[in-house]
Amino acid sequence: MQIYNSHFMNNKERFLKSALYSFLCAIGCAVVFNYITQLSGQLLHITFPILYVVSGYLIAKSIHKAGGGIGRQYSYLGCGMTIFSILLAEMFAFGGYDILVHPQFWVITLRVMFQAWFSFSGNSILTLFFIAWGVYTGYHESDIANN
Repeated sequence: MQIYNSHFMNNKERFLKSALYSFLCAIGCAVVFNYITQLSGQLLHITFPILYVVSGYLIAKSIHKAGGGIGRQYSYLGCGMTIFSILLAEMFAFGGYDILVHPQFWVITLRVMFQAWFSFSGNSILTLFFIAWGVYTGYHESDIANN
């Protein structure tokens, strides 16, 4: 007897594959965002928070490619991985890549990030807007039923 469609994955396997792909995409987006921020900081002294929206979109597309599932768990995965990517990118921007090997600085770096975001200056309000937009994009675009 020959079995057709033997590469079929159940929903749990598709979700785990989506989680792995989105985790790798989140790390890649954080590294690229940090590189662009450092490059623009040296040349123009500006940041590009619109890249938060781009990272949310790319993470959602990686979830589509890997699992292509329907359900809220994919939306929650997209939202969580987008938040992880944004926090990791900001940690890299504040502390460099060496921060990964020094976990004692994680809390200090996160505290400085949140103080900068919630200082309610014009730049921080705009940054918070793009963070919210990026997280919403990651949430909304991750579920195929929403598209």
